[in-house]
Amino acid sequence: MVKEEILGGLKLALSKGESLKQAMMSFYYAGYKKQDIEAAARTLHMQEHPNLIQEPIGVLKQKFFNQKPKQIPGLTVNPQTMQKPQNVSDYEHQPVKPKGKIILFLLIFLLLILIGALASIFIFKDEIIGFLNSFLG
Repeated sequence: MVKEEILGGLKLALSKGESLKQAMMSFYYAGYKKQDIEAAARTLHMQEHPNLIQEPIGVLKQKFFNQKPKQIPGLTVNPQTMQKPQNVSDYEHQPVKPKGKIILFLLIFLLLILIGALASIFIFKDEIIGFLNSFLG
């Protein structure tokens, strides 16, 4: 199925005087799939020349997609970065900081002390009540 946005972009580029090769390569560098670009170019070619066979598109395919990308002045394209999926957030990849670990250990230590104090209050409640009674009165 031909993507209408690619087909419309190819028509627009051709109307501005660009060659079909330049238009196809600009869509390729923009990250569109090669098969979608070829299908749109084939459709455009058949619309403009319905009596011709489809061999020129196959020649374009071999000629233009098998060569290495050319450097366009003012544009830096890194093919490796184009193929990496983009993450919406970076929360999954953030390492735990040592400062956070120290705070976590301190909180756990404080919790254990408080649990021990609570247990000692239940165990020694009679002695604590007797001490407070003698102290107060």
